Amino acid sequence: MEGVSLLGVQESHDAWCKQLRSQYDFIDSLPIAAVRSMQVQHQNYIGQSRSRRGNGVHDLPYTSKEVHSIIQKWDSSQAFPADLCPRAAFQCGHIIWLTIIWMIQVLCGPSILAYRPSLWRLSILLAVYKGGNPRWHKSFRLIFVKAQLGLLQEALVALRLGPIISAFLRPCQSGYLRGIEDPHLVMYELSSIAIAQKRALWLVLGDFQKAFPRVWRLLLLYLVYSGPEIRDGMFELLASILESDSVHIWLSGVSEILVLQGIGEGGNIGPLCYNLLPDSLVRRLESKRLGFGVVETCHRHGVIMFGCARVPLTGLW
Repeated sequence: MEGVSLLGVQESHDAWCKQLRSQYDFIDSLPIAAVRSMQVQHQNYIGQSRSRRGNGVHDLPYTSKEVHSIIQKWDSSQAFPADLCPRAAFQCGHIIWLTIIWMIQVLCGPSILAYRPSLWRLSILLAVYKGGNPRWHKSFRLIFVKAQLGLLQEALVALRLGPIISAFLRPCQSGYLRGIEDPHLVMYELSSIAIAQKRALWLVLGDFQKAFPRVWRLLLLYLVYSGPEIRDGMFELLASILESDSVHIWLSGVSEILVLQGIGEGGNIGPLCYNLLPDSLVRRLESKRLGFGVVETCHRHGVIMFGCARVPLTGLW
């Protein structure tokens, strides 16, 4: 049902497909010149990284300990991925099977192929109710149930790059990385300044609409390359992972959609890399001397603070 109209089975299925496609249609509104320029730059990055595959600081072959540590941390799951290989098959603890998994990940890892096989790109669309009218498709969060080998590949990338990217982020994004104590302290300091100076304190609750699904993949890769300077085989592997996702929709029907933009929720790449986007905004604000902690800005012109997802954007005038 959509609004007050009762949808047929095929109409409901088409609505789910439309809901998924609508998350990534932002790419059509981008300037063509900017897209082409980014594509050319991306190809240059790929060429440079491919020529040095296996020689980068993050390109060492995965160890069996790394693979086992990730599998041991996985929670049990009843979801059945598109490759028909359930999570229980990875958690059975069979030595030969785990050794095969480890060797496959090494082969496709940054030290050898730096490649994501097509079977690992498969996902099943899962609709999770998030709020609002349950009769509307837009009231559901679209989650990708990924192929387990692909999910393991992403987890290995996150294991290697997580500390590097986290260390690169500006401190004001601490709410993403640990607790929200730092942003709360900033809020307290701003309130104290406002009270002491008898000035108004304005709070604007802001959030990114459909943050992960609206990510331009080439821009994200550019930030990964130019920011924390992820290069060589690891960058080539990350680019291969972000090349495409093949999403199977089994809701009121059967369809397959090739997703080329956005970061699907349900994997490891979004939590790993997404924060580089708001970080680029933070650095832009700092370059304009609009960040909290700049005394001249605070006392003369006001403050603009960029907070985490659970802390409002703040202004003091």
